[in-house]
Amino acid sequence: MLTGSARRVDDPQIGIPAFLTVATIPLTWSIADGLSFGLTSYALLQLLTGRARRQDWMLYLLATLFLLRFIFLIRK
Repeated sequence: MLTGSARRVDDPQIGIPAFLTVATIPLTWSIADGLSFGLTSYALLQLLTGRARRQDWMLYLLATLFLLRFIFLIRK
């Protein structure tokens, strides 16, 4: 069911973070880690491709907090 709808994603800007989210969840055994990794990768792709908009400030704030959390967990 999940993979059926994932196959219909045409835009790589959305498809790559979706794939990373679906792949990260079983690898980390954590839904929260998978979703935070997918959200962070989506925000980074938006910034790198120049599609970032000012009204998406909450997305970039959350991505920054998740990135800081990942850095904190790696150092621990």
